[in-house]
Amino acid sequence: MKNSTIAGTTIKRSQGEKVFTVFNYIFFTVLSIIMLYPFWHVIMMSFSSVEATAKGGVFLWPQGFNLDTYSKVFKDPSIWSGYFTTIMVTIAGTGLGTLFTATTAYPLSKKDFPLGKTMNLLILFTMLFSGGMIPGYLLIKNMYLIDNRWSLVLPGLISAYNVIIMRSFFSTIPALASFSRAISSPVRTSFPQTSLPPSPSSTKRNSSCSLISPCSIPAISAM
Repeated sequence: MKNSTIAGTTIKRSQGEKVFTVFNYIFFTVLSIIMLYPFWHVIMMSFSSVEATAKGGVFLWPQGFNLDTYSKVFKDPSIWSGYFTTIMVTIAGTGLGTLFTATTAYPLSKKDFPLGKTMNLLILFTMLFSGGMIPGYLLIKNMYLIDNRWSLVLPGLISAYNVIIMRSFFSTIPALASFSRAISSPVRTSFPQTSLPPSPSSTKRNSSCSLISPCSIPAISAM
């Protein structure tokens, strides 16, 4: 191993450090191969023939290469329905989750918010104690979400842990900064404009175009 050079100063490495570095490289290389091989094995089996797969063994490369398995999988309509559900839940869950988490955490970060301590305790309680599977099913049933993709999004729309993290972030914003930003604009300002740090481009942009986000009360009541 070569000696390290920092700011023009050469730092000599001892023999023990060199041995330890070589050991780390060898150890983590072997560990990576052990962890990655099962995935490689499955992928190579998927490109192999049925006869070779039935025999078993180690698959470093496809044996009897064919794409019959993939052809049958992609002809099944349910695979595309699954992909649609995955994409829909990812996009809707991320967007709506961020929106409702932010609009819930923002008022809870204010010390003068009525019942703020009570709401914070209730949110913390839901993070420590869960109702379980049966109450979760009854909730989805009473919301008429059985066999509905929205049952994967709406019940977990607001995470207590994420609310606490975002509430802590909003608490770091000085109250005077949000207030001055609100009164300095000649037009009605939105929740992101008064609460989130402005980007360099947004400070140069005309503030006449404003996005009014939903208020936080529906988000809190949804919990």
